[in-house]
Amino acid sequence: MKPITLLSALLLSAACSGGSGSDPSEVDSGPIDQQDPEGPVFVSLSTNSSSITPSDTLRFSVIVSDPDGVQDLLGGEVATPSGDVYKTFAPSGEGTYTLDLSWQELDQVATIDGPVGGVQRAMVVRFFDQAGHNSTRTVNIHLGCDAAAEGPCSAGCFNFNTSTEHCGSCVSSVPQGSGGICEAGAPICPGEFAIACNGSCEENTLDQCGACGRSCTTAKNALPGNTASISDYGCYGVTGGLTCEFTIPSTVAKSCAALCGEFNVNCAIWPLEGGGQIVGGATVNGNQVDLTTCNQVPASEGFTEMACYCREPGTYDPPQL
Repeated sequence: MKPITLLSALLLSAACSGGSGSDPSEVDSGPIDQQDPEGPVFVSLSTNSSSITPSDTLRFSVIVSDPDGVQDLLGGEVATPSGDVYKTFAPSGEGTYTLDLSWQELDQVATIDGPVGGVQRAMVVRFFDQAGHNSTRTVNIHLGCDAAAEGPCSAGCFNFNTSTEHCGSCVSSVPQGSGGICEAGAPICPGEFAIACNGSCEENTLDQCGACGRSCTTAKNALPGNTASISDYGCYGVTGGLTCEFTIPSTVAKSCAALCGEFNVNCAIWPLEGGGQIVGGATVNGNQVDLTTCNQVPASEGFTEMACYCREPGTYDPPQL
């Protein structure tokens, strides 16, 4: 009588149990992705969990056979879909293999940069034999965090709304040593006119207005109107809402809409005393300000000068009269 080998016993046990006595934490893998008819055969494949956090270890447990016998097996590995190998399996018995992966080992091969709520990662289990045949199966593992408001990164889990080192995402941060804070996922620099750019807190200028790389000079040159008629332009507004503005006197024989094109359009009026005010389609002392002409408020109402304002889209809302 032919003796029963360890692999035969494992196959018989798996067939008889039907999986009813397995550990409830084990998760069966997905369908076979590639099965070489002459290559290794997956008898069973499971992981200790379908979702892991930075403190967990992911364990793969596999039983494999081969048409030419288990002695023909060379081994196996877990890799990314593109073929980058996380780790190779260690044999733990005849046709049985295990493999453990830590959060750090997962990150070393494919950077963990997930959104809040975590990210699914496809992991390919591949076994091969001495004849060069191989078979694969894919397991989907969720990389997540214990706290629902956190996102998974290389160094662990972080709240992207408040973390100064991971502000808004795993790779965005508040400039070190700036004294800034992370507010609602955006780095906020100290000072009335400072923005977080290039890893530091920088002042707003004509070539960096309210956002990194927003150039008022470039925007001015893109205006569809006659740029030679622009009497003034600059970077104006309030903290967190600076934007580029371009002033075109209302004496120019074109409407504000035609001069400003895709930019936000407003009319500016100056009273006899005090600073200028900005309006947009508003009523001033009972007179409607018309954006197409920007000249509907008579001087008798105390206003002596008017102009078109072209404003690059931003968060700054101009004051209304």
